[in-house]
Amino acid sequence: MNGGCPPALLAPSDLLDALVNVPSKEEVALWVQHWQGLDARCGSGHTLRLEEALFDAVDSGEPCSFRAAWAIALLTEAGAMKSTGLSGRLYGLLHGAGSFSLQRELMRSLLMLSWSPEQLDDLTQWALDVVFLDDMPLSALHHSLKVMERRMKAAEAPMGPGLRAALKDSLSHVRRTADSAHAKKKAALLMARLSE
Repeated sequence: MNGGCPPALLAPSDLLDALVNVPSKEEVALWVQHWQGLDARCGSGHTLRLEEALFDAVDSGEPCSFRAAWAIALLTEAGAMKSTGLSGRLYGLLHGAGSFSLQRELMRSLLMLSWSPEQLDDLTQWALDVVFLDDMPLSALHHSLKVMERRMKAAEAPMGPGLRAALKDSLSHVRRTADSAHAKKKAALLMARLSE
């Protein structure tokens, strides 16, 4: 290590190589631990260059896309990301995500951030629709319920009767068809809140 810095964080190319070589959870945890001190060790703007490399990797469609999104989720969870407009960047990447696994990691990050009104509307529509997909993974179901809950709590955007009906329809479908007892319970709680 260079002054205690993990070798993968010395340059964007080193980070991309590490993603291609499938880093362990422990390695990525070490990246997260060192992330906020990188500019002091490697020069101003170094962290932002690494974050750009992560965004580009997610968008590349290469096998390392998922691992880059996973790293971003862990960094976001730790409050370590320095890029401005992070929710907008991730929201844009979500639109181009070609797999549920990539969508899952991007949604993990987005659920930790604030959203613009447009993002809230679009993600709410996604949440209402995704529960009806036959091949929907459990993670997408849980994320959709979290999005619906956030929409219901959004005091700045009151719900009209059309949205309320759509929420009830999607939640009823989850209660009828979900294999997850946790998802069914969450849907029931949200239905009860809608009826208050």
